[in-house]
Amino acid sequence: MKESIESQNNLIWFLKHYFRYNIIGLEKLKPFYIEKKPFLLVSNHSINFIDPLLLIHSCYDSYQLAPHPIGYTKFFSENPILNSFAELYNIINFRDYKKASGTIKNNIPILVYPGGLEEGLLRNFKEEPYKLKWEKNSAISRFINRFELPVFFIASIGTDELVTQSNTVKMPSITRKILRMADDVFDQALQMWTVAIHPPIKLTHIITDPIYPKDFIEKTNSVRSTKNLQTICQNRLDTFIANREKYQDEIGVFINKFIEEGKNLGL
Repeated sequence: MKESIESQNNLIWFLKHYFRYNIIGLEKLKPFYIEKKPFLLVSNHSINFIDPLLLIHSCYDSYQLAPHPIGYTKFFSENPILNSFAELYNIINFRDYKKASGTIKNNIPILVYPGGLEEGLLRNFKEEPYKLKWEKNSAISRFINRFELPVFFIASIGTDELVTQSNTVKMPSITRKILRMADDVFDQALQMWTVAIHPPIKLTHIITDPIYPKDFIEKTNSVRSTKNLQTICQNRLDTFIANREKYQDEIGVFINKFIEEGKNLGL
């Protein structure tokens, strides 16, 4: 994977500077890397690939071992560009427990966005900013319960401002229901719902203290385990979002105010 990661260095250099990227708390992962203890990285989610790319490369640059993401590999395989991305970063299908187990046995961290489609695409970003939606993702719930790994929640500040949703194109309720059941209609969603990159929002990742299985796992109820984890992480995320300007620069503050004005005007 070293060659794959390093082949993207120029792109990552550009992204880090364009988005004035900052990561806080990376040193919290150090004991786990040194002692070769596997763990999960989980974060809030919006439909973009900038966020995970910057996180993966930051881990690699500091510890020479990049986390392997969990994702919908069928969706990636049907898109040539995304398929290349999946191969470069060793994306694991969220139902492939065998591959995930092998990754964990090799002491490789795993990156999970538990909100998946529900949080990253179906959520109304204007009405539910930075709202975690993990409990409906039953596959991820079973994954989290199965492996019982320590979890590091990463508050991703700026990601909700990276995308906009069209007010003029409404997603029919039947499409929303289908999307929750089948990942192979992802393309239809993207065609029906406008997703666009904003001007250079400042992106910040804040790695919080580890959350251990005993704090959220209920062995006989995987959905409840995920909901417990979501509650802990949402409380942490809310704290950072309440003080989001602390993690912005003058450009970012200006852009956020511009976006808020657009929301007030119904744009």
